[in-house]
Amino acid sequence: MTTKSGASLACSTWPLCDGALIPDLSDPAVRLNFSHRLLALGVGLGALALFVACRRRPDLGPLSSVVLLLALAEIALGGLVVLWQVPLATAITHQALGVATFGAISLLMWRANAPVSDPQEVHVRSLSRA
Repeated sequence: MTTKSGASLACSTWPLCDGALIPDLSDPAVRLNFSHRLLALGVGLGALALFVACRRRPDLGPLSSVVLLLALAEIALGGLVVLWQVPLATAITHQALGVATFGAISLLMWRANAPVSDPQEVHVRSLSRA
């Protein structure tokens, strides 16, 4: 939505928006761009929280690492999109990484809630929740 609305460069610097931590939000394009950045921050913090929560689960630890790496790469690439003035290849890769990040988070959530058949795994899960 940021790209299609023409708001990609409404904040022309990164990580600050035109040099401000919180920009003037009177311009709808700046509001959209800044909201996108806040969403990216939330995804990054959420991926970090998932990583911390899953590190004791041998069945989820590796995938939570992938989620964290994808989220961090997505955020960094988003910054490069701005700094490099939206080159097409970088913007496409940024969108593709966003889809991959969403897919990895979805898979992690699905695996975290999947029933287990191994009694030893049930014990491991109960210990990780304690």
